[in-house]
This record gives sequence, C-alpha cells and structure tokens, in this order.
Amino acid sequence: MCGRYTLNTNAKALARQFGIDGGSAWQQGVRPRYNISPGQGILAVYEDANRDCRAADFFHWGLVPAWMKDPNSSRLAFNARAETAKEKPSFKEALRYRRCLIPASGWYEWKRSGQLVQPWYIRPAEGELFLFAGLWEHWQEPGGSEIISACILTTSPPPALSKIHPRMPAVLRPEAWQAWMEPRNQDPDIFEKCFSKVPDSFFKAHPVSDSVNRVSHDSPELIEPAADLSSDQLQFDW
Repeated sequence: MCGRYTLNTNAKALARQFGIDGGSAWQQGVRPRYNISPGQGILAVYEDANRDCRAADFFHWGLVPAWMKDPNSSRLAFNARAETAKEKPSFKEALRYRRCLIPASGWYEWKRSGQLVQPWYIRPAEGELFLFAGLWEHWQEPGGSEIISACILTTSPPPALSKIHPRMPAVLRPEAWQAWMEPRNQDPDIFEKCFSKVPDSFFKAHPVSDSVNRVSHDSPELIEPAADLSSDQLQFDW
C-alpha cells in the first residue's frame, strides 16, 4: 500500500519536465513535504480535456466516485489495487477515463515483525523524482459544491521490497507516461500494457523514526535513518 509519501521538487522544473501548460496557479502550493497523508491535498498531473492541455492541480487524497451520494458516509479509498481496479465500481470508470501521474520523491512503508512495527523510507537510489500511477474523479452535489479527488494504484513489489511490505505504489517508467495520460486510450487493460516493474536496484530503503506516525510531523528529519537503531539494523539486504 502507500499511505504516506514525500515530495521535494521545484514547481517550475516540474512544469518543464512534464510539459504542463494548463496554468500556473498550482505552483504556489508546491513546497517540500515530508509526510503527505490521506485526506490532504496531493499534486497530480493530468490531461485537461476541457482545455486540451496537460495540467497540474492539488487533489483530495481519497477517491470520491461521481456516483457517491455522501463522501462523509464512508471511508474514502486512498489506494486502489491495480490488479482489480478495472472490475471495481469505485475505480473502473476513472481507470478508463481519468488517469493521472502523481509526483513523489519517496514513500514510507511499515515492516511488521512480531509486535514491532518499524517505519521504513523508500526512495530512488539516484534520488530522482518519480511518478505513481493515479486515478482521479470529479464529484459534485446538486447544490454545487464539488470535490476533485485522487488515489494511488498499488501493485506487488520486487523481491527486496517485499521483505518490507507485500504491496507498493505502482511506479511508472518514463516511457509509459504518455500512454498512461492519453485520455483517448480507454482500454480497461491499460495498466497491464503500461506497467513494468522497476528493478530492485532502482530503490534504496532504510528504517526511520516513528515520528512519521504523526500526521502533524512534517520535516526533513523524518527521512533520516533512525538514530536509535544499531548499524546492522540500518542495512537492508538487497
């Protein structure tokens, strides 16, 4: 799964890298974030069919399907299993018509060992920005209020990461970005055709302080190796 992640990037560089030309208001909200959590606003890149351009905006993290009567009546899905999304009422329409890319610098996962639950931070070995496969929705009530929301697709991890957790966010390779974003491609099997697993060597991982467990904590110290663990615990056996 993916319940916490980080994003530390420059808005203008992001706009250039992904050809975002649908306005710049979103850039004002970009700042270093080290503990992005469900229910918060998350930055997503998508194709704006109304303006015929690539755009970016902040979406509520927790998908609100258009058919939902009351978003407060149930827990909103912040993840969707990629293997079954095309079959689930909450995700299948978004998978066909409303896909997005969610920029990230790394994410947290919790490794369970007996009664101990240890948070780990996972990031690209070279430190570059990467993109999760995401879905988005536009919900509107008769009175006019609306919610633009998104969720992150998850998949099974490569062997090394499976030692931390059996699920991980679906990271799309650069060569798949364009096909994933293309709104005219409404193939329900698009995920299988776009996704290929990145190798273990792409990632680095280390345990971090349980300070990340508190949503209110948001600082660079959260991604530092846990100071109270021994050196052998800080090594991950790839």
